[in-house]
Amino acid sequence: LEISSPLFPGYFLPIASIANVGKNIGFLSASASRASIHQSISCSNNLGDVTAKSGSQSIAASLVGTAIGIGLSQVVLDGTNVLDVTMGFVVLSVIHQGCTYRSLRSVELQTLNRHRLHLVLDDFVRRCSDGNHSFSSFLVDDHDDRESDNIDIINKETTSGNLTTKQHQQRHELALNVLTPAQAAKNESFLPLLKPDDTHSWLHIGSSLLDLCPQGIEEIKHLRKILKKKAKHPKISEDDRAKKVGHQHEQDEYEQYILNCTLKRSKNDSQDVLKKVHITFLENCNVSDIVRGILHAHIIRAYSDGILNLPSSGGPEVSSATTNTNLSIIQASYNLMTNNNMVDILLHDMKLAGWELNDESVSVESGSSCRLGLEGYEK
Repeated sequence: LEISSPLFPGYFLPIASIANVGKNIGFLSASASRASIHQSISCSNNLGDVTAKSGSQSIAASLVGTAIGIGLSQVVLDGTNVLDVTMGFVVLSVIHQGCTYRSLRSVELQTLNRHRLHLVLDDFVRRCSDGNHSFSSFLVDDHDDRESDNIDIINKETTSGNLTTKQHQQRHELALNVLTPAQAAKNESFLPLLKPDDTHSWLHIGSSLLDLCPQGIEEIKHLRKILKKKAKHPKISEDDRAKKVGHQHEQDEYEQYILNCTLKRSKNDSQDVLKKVHITFLENCNVSDIVRGILHAHIIRAYSDGILNLPSSGGPEVSSATTNTNLSIIQASYNLMTNNNMVDILLHDMKLAGWELNDESVSVESGSSCRLGLEGYEK
């Protein structure tokens, strides 16, 4: 806009004003995102030092760039020719945007948004499958063997206050089951106006109750039965066990999310393929519940893509409803996830890899996402 202002001398002030408004909006957006970048670069709580150095470098680079631009405009371009100035602006802007994109790919953000969590879970699910598209047992087998080594490294980190280079490398090498923030940064996509991944086409987070369970209350009941956690009770006597039977409903624990999927008939064959996964979290869910629910959705997606086979979905909890294909897939994928402790292994290795797993660092829901409250529903 500023470059085009000489073409409309009578409207110089409105054009320059609008251009300044746009520039300030850009500066504000850059300042908001720059804080996260500085946080990822800082270590040992030296965020102030990083911010100060970044500010001084930005000012120096701006002054040098302005001086070079003035010199080039006098030597290469005719300052009175708007077309020449526009062409120079476009070329330099493309170079600037390319350098910015390359530099952002080197920023290791430890927080998880929807796209980064998708990268981690998609890679994790693919590592869980072996050549026969079945669940690989290496996750469970290696987990216990690596536990003592992991504890040693974490203890060293706690004692010293920060990691040495060797410990830092060990810490990431041991987390073999998930992507590290550095690995995720290389695969991350953040081009404007483009979707960073394909989850928008098959995964809807925070669906309304009507989209989640279009068949009504009976469908909710079946889904809740599928997502009932397996209780881990201590060994008790037969008398105590008999006393607890009447109060079993008080001991039942359910997942803090409701998940459903819709299927469509493939054009090439008669097999049903995944159309959409709807997932809505409950009001009191935590980070573990969010990761568990999104992982469940990715397992269903992997099955639909032929990456992972699912075991039999038979079970007393939904024996009357498993004739529905979508409920069978949901139950089989949930059994696979829980029987193999996939969530515990995933969360353990994500922490070891350097991901921050707290309420402030994980955000996968949008402003239009819904959450449900089911107080007293199971009773």
